[in-house]
Amino acid sequence: MSAYAIVGREAAQAVAACLRQRGMAEAPVWLAGRGQGATALEEAARVPADILLLDVETGPGLGPAVLRYRLARPQTRIVLLAAGKVPGDAEVAAVVQAGVYDVVTDLESLGMVLDRPPGDLAAAALWLDPSLAFGTSRREQVRERVIERRVAVTQRPVLIVVAGVAPGVGTTTVACTLAGYLARQGHRTVLVEAGECLSLGLIANMDLGPDPVGWLPNLEVCADPAPRNLVRGRKHAYVVADLGAYPRAELARLDADLVLVVLPQAHRLQRAVTWLRGANLPPGAPAGMRYVVTAAGEAGRRVAAAWEALCAEMAAVQGQGAKVDVHLLPVTGHHLTWPPGYRQGGEELARACAGILAEVLPDLPRRRGWPWHLLGKRKEPGRTGATTSGGKRASAGAPR
Repeated sequence: MSAYAIVGREAAQAVAACLRQRGMAEAPVWLAGRGQGATALEEAARVPADILLLDVETGPGLGPAVLRYRLARPQTRIVLLAAGKVPGDAEVAAVVQAGVYDVVTDLESLGMVLDRPPGDLAAAALWLDPSLAFGTSRREQVRERVIERRVAVTQRPVLIVVAGVAPGVGTTTVACTLAGYLARQGHRTVLVEAGECLSLGLIANMDLGPDPVGWLPNLEVCADPAPRNLVRGRKHAYVVADLGAYPRAELARLDADLVLVVLPQAHRLQRAVTWLRGANLPPGAPAGMRYVVTAAGEAGRRVAAAWEALCAEMAAVQGQGAKVDVHLLPVTGHHLTWPPGYRQGGEELARACAGILAEVLPDLPRRRGWPWHLLGKRKEPGRTGATTSGGKRASAGAPR
């Protein structure tokens, strides 16, 4: 069992004592000041840990930072230290909205919290809606419900939808490839069959329903025409939905973080033109939409060039100046096993997936290994930095 702590000075002593009692005296403890929690979380995401102890006093702005940490370390249990806080605290609510359900208001009970199983949404619900606590008036209930909805808009799993301009263009191939890539990177992902053509169940050799079932490590599958149900469940880092052939005019209503439109091969490109013109909408809208073609080499470049030229022509007619890019996904030769590239992913395919998903992927670490440059900050009195719960100065070399 390994741990990492990001705490303020008032909580540092109690946290260090708790870690020593559990045989984790060498666990890194970052002494962070007010407003330094988000930066500390970015650095902590580079260090594997089973448990992360996070002090709410190192905020504000912890909600989005916690979400990014969970994307990078989906298996780490996060315990929020909120000494003296009561339901209605906006900072605690933002962290709970990001999927942290273990909230400790009394540091003396931290050991008991670590000994019991991780909390769930029911245990942390009163931080989102104080009306669930005793003695709260109806007027306070309405006020806090508005705050909950405002925070929830940004604190949710990433929704990626894959739509096709016509049947049979390869939406299932694209969705499976990208979901497999995310799972391979360690992100907990669910692949949703949301279209009318149910082919994912045949590929996975399962009878799929609305409840996700495990297919491969970090990858679950299900069939649900409303993929937003999985987003509301907050059990995954990424939700990848295969919509199949989908009307252009309906894409903006999906409220997805990333919309991928799969184009056909060159001899069927007229179907894509009909699909785009039928909606009488700009080629590049909605925001976050990308075009993908499952081809590589000269064939893929021909399709990409033809489509970019058509979109540029239509954009000029409609008074739109945005340039439309087409991403190539070289899945040729990877269909022997599903998802394509999951078991034997080539570098070319991995680079293509990373390029397509760049907008929704967490930032890559600037360097690998232990952040020794942070430990040096402890040399100067009065400055915050990283030390160990045992109070020893860290020395050069690999972490124990």
